[in-house]
Amino acid sequence: MTLYLRHPHVQYVAISRRQAQSMPELRCDVVHHGLDPRRYPFGRGDRDDAVFLGRLAPCKGPDL
Repeated sequence: MTLYLRHPHVQYVAISRRQAQSMPELRCDVVHHGLDPRRYPFGRGDRDDAVFLGRLAPCKGPDL
């Protein structure tokens, strides 16, 4: 955070409102991933597999 605050002229980008709100000291705009969720509806639930798209890190909860 200290490094970011040294550059107040920089406009930062967050991938969610939550991420932007976590650092209110920064000038930060939100740019979402750009996918339209209506194009990717949930399945019927008749299969026993799952897909996880994200960084495999404990904070992302891939085990859940």
